[in-house]
This record gives sequence, structure tokens and C-alpha cells, in this order.
Amino acid sequence: MKSADQFAVNLRVIDVTTGQAEFYKEISTAKYTAKNHGRFCAAEIIAEHQLIGLIEGNVSDIIIINLGEKHGLKPGDRLFVARKEVLKSNTGEVLFQEYKRIGTLTVISVDSSRAKTKIKILLNSSGRFIKSDIVSPEPLPGKEAIISDVPLLIDVEKGKLILNDDMENKKYLSVSNG
Repeated sequence: MKSADQFAVNLRVIDVTTGQAEFYKEISTAKYTAKNHGRFCAAEIIAEHQLIGLIEGNVSDIIIINLGEKHGLKPGDRLFVARKEVLKSNTGEVLFQEYKRIGTLTVISVDSSRAKTKIKILLNSSGRFIKSDIVSPEPLPGKEAIISDVPLLIDVEKGKLILNDDMENKKYLSVSNG
């Protein structure tokens, strides 16, 4: 605790095999409560260490991914899909690369290490999902976590987590004071 009204949280993710710190961040703001700092820490860990899988293929309108029940997936879950775009020079040198969100999938069924999914949203510019597109239950590409003391959207109640990301507008986690 920095002062009577300001909390500070030091967040570290350590690889237990090597003992090396993979991630470190200090979170300290006077206007956040201890509970809000905890939520912010969770958001930072998720953003830094996302569960990421790949599309392995498709049969008709069913898309198979390499994440399953052992990864925490269950029928009805939503998955974000992104594609890595690479710009290369005439000599093959990578000049620029980025991940672009191209749609979402809905999980239909799972086994221990794979899931059957169907298309929920496919952005027009991408045409279709392809083998090796990246999937994750967390938004891809990731963005820096933000937290607010007041709802930033008029139709959101304090304390309600927004999960219906329409992929076009910014969505926020709304928290209560305490």
C-alpha cells in the first residue's frame, strides 16, 4: 500500500521451470479500489498470456480447431479468429507483420483436445477461414486492458461484464466502486 487511499499491486508471471520472470507490471492508481486492482491484474494476465489455438481444417461448414475440453472450452463458447498478415520485399525479407481480426466462431462440441465450431461472424474482407488462422476465447488481436470507475457506454450497468463484442465498436469492462 502506497498511502491510506492508494493501492499498488506488483504483478509478476514467472516460468516455474526456468525461474525467469516472463512479465512484470506495477498497477497503482488512487481512484481504483483493491477489488478493481485485482480485476485489472486479471485482465493484464489474460492479455499477456492468451489461450491461443489454430484452425486445423474444415468439413463443409464445420471448422475444427486444436483447442478442446482440457483447455476449458465448452459448447456455446465464442472464439475470436485472426489472421497473420505479412508484407515481404521482393527478396522475401519480412518488412511488416500484423494480426487482423477476421471473425468469430461458436463451439458446437468438444473432445479433450479439439473442438467442432461453426461460423458466427465472418468479416467480408476475409472471404473464409483457412487452416492456421489463429483462434482464442479472448479478443484477437489483443489490446491493452482498460478499466473505468463509471460505465463508458450508456446501456451498461455498473459491475456488468460485456461479452457481446460486435467487432466494430470498443467494448469496456464496467466495474463498481468496491
